[in-house]
Formats: sequence, structure tokens, C-alpha cells
Amino acid sequence: MGNASEARDLIEEYQAESARKSELLTNLPAYAGAGILAAVVLKVALISHGSVATSLALINSAGPVQVIGGVLVLLVPTLGTLAIVLINSSIDFKEMSKPKRVSLYIDFAVALLLLTFVLYWGAVLVLLGIIATKGVVNLRRHLKARRQASPDTNESTNEDSRPNWPSDPPQDVVLHEIWEKQVACGGQLIQARSEPEPNLGRLSELENQIRSLAAEYNSRVRQINRSRPSAESLALTTALSVVTFYVVFTSLVSDRPWLPAEILDIKGDRATVGYVVTEGDNWTTILTEGDRRIIRVNSDSIVDRSICATEKSEGKEVKTLWKVFSDVKTIYKECPN
Repeated sequence: MGNASEARDLIEEYQAESARKSELLTNLPAYAGAGILAAVVLKVALISHGSVATSLALINSAGPVQVIGGVLVLLVPTLGTLAIVLINSSIDFKEMSKPKRVSLYIDFAVALLLLTFVLYWGAVLVLLGIIATKGVVNLRRHLKARRQASPDTNESTNEDSRPNWPSDPPQDVVLHEIWEKQVACGGQLIQARSEPEPNLGRLSELENQIRSLAAEYNSRVRQINRSRPSAESLALTTALSVVTFYVVFTSLVSDRPWLPAEILDIKGDRATVGYVVTEGDNWTTILTEGDRRIIRVNSDSIVDRSICATEKSEGKEVKTLWKVFSDVKTIYKECPN
């Protein structure tokens, strides 16, 4: 028989988890503000290659609006998935009717289909793989729980065909207590039937007790299932969270600015590759690509400007799932060293 001290109240655990989720959503504006501030500080430091002077000059020249807006622009691909994660976290799939649930699945499938036209094909396959894997794991867990968790109160309680109780003690403390009671009643029932002259009244009493325990057990299981986060919600949240984290992480750890790289032909100087931070009638502020310095040149001295790609992948179209077997067109030429 299992150790009762290891059992726990699953409903209380799920309710506590739901309360933590609600608290997170309530404090979301504060967390979002702190996250944006941290992202801006990290991004500016990476763009400046750790130079405090360049960081301060960049913020002073661009202004806080452009800096914060630029960092948010880099995170635009994740805002949609992040919104779906937050919305999904507040949805109770179990309380949703089947037509509404089907409608939600259709909306998600349409959104994923649209993403296949803009996201890199590898990211789409990773997303689909996560959803499929999580879905299979949760389906197997759900089927196993249905087979083992709940006894059948409709079965006869004769010696060879009693309710199908789980062989192992349940994890929930209440189910564990009911399970131990039915083990004791089952033993008494077997002993009473083995007597030379069984007491029919006693047999009927024990059989009724087992039926009552089975009904109580099933009622508790239904309460736990209503409190437990749904498999669909877990799968969707996990998949979108992983994709969101990946895109946010790769965007923030890159030293690529939010501005396009340009080749600037300046009078009396060789061509410079950099990012135009501000442009005025008299002066233009440039963040150079190579050594990441802030320089200011006379606006009239700039003869020509053309956008270029600092990496070969940036100068081409995104290879989506629909273009995986075709060549993608080059949009911008590669920046010179």
C-alpha cells in the first residue's frame, strides 16, 4: 500500500497555479515595463559593443523615443505570438463549448498558415514539431488517466468482477484515502464471502460501501479534471512560448541596430558603411558599422546613400516554407568591408 504522507491535494495545487497565473496577468504592465527597459539597455550595450561613450552618444542623438521604438520594432515578429500566449493563458478550455473550441483551433490554424508566408521555414517546422510532440504526450497522459484514475460504478461487485480500481495508490490525498478505504472494504468482502455461511446482510452492506466509495472517487476525479490545466492549453502555450523566447533571444543578443545599414559616399573621404541615426539640414549623425563610433558629418557632404546588407542572409528574401525548394531573390547587395 502506498505512503499516504506522499499524497497531496491536487485541486489545491491546481488552484494555486491558477492564482499565480492570475497574479501574473494582473501585474503584467509592471513586468512588461521592466522587460522593455532591460531589453533597451541590453540592446544599446550590444549595438555599442560595450562602449559607454557610444551608448550615451547614441541615446542622446537618437532620443529615447527612437531607441525604445527601435527595440520594439525588432521584436514585432514576437508580439503576435506573445499576445496569443497571454490570451491562451486566460482561457479555460474545459469550460468552453465544443463549437467555440473548434472555432479557436481554426483561428489558430489560420494564423499559423499566415505565418508560413513570412517566417523562415525552419522556425515553422520547429513550431509544428513542438505542438505535435506536446499534443501526443498530453493525449497519452489523458488516455492513461482515464484508464487508471476512475473506477466503474456500473460493474457488478461480485468476487470476480469488482469496480476497476487503480492498482497503484493515487497521488491526490483525498483519492488516496478513498482508495485505502476500498482496499479495506474489498478485503472484508472477500473474507465475508469465504465464510461457510455468508452473512447476506453484511455482504450487501460491504457492496454498497464499495459502490458509494466508487461514486465518491469518480466525483473527486471529475473535480480534479476540471481544475487541471487542459492539455490543449498546455500544448499551445508551450509551443508559442518557445517560439517567442527564441525570436526575442536571438533579436536581443544580436548587435544589429534597428536601422538599416547604408553605404554613404562622403566628399573628401572614402565610402563609409554605417547607420544614419539622425539627419538634419546641417548635420547628420552616423553610427559606423565597423568600430561602432558615433560621427557627425555635414549633411551637404553626403553625395550618395544606398542601403546594403551586413550579412548575406539580410540581403535576400526570407526562405519561407513555400520557397524552401526555390531560389530566393536578392534585395540588397552586401555591404563592403
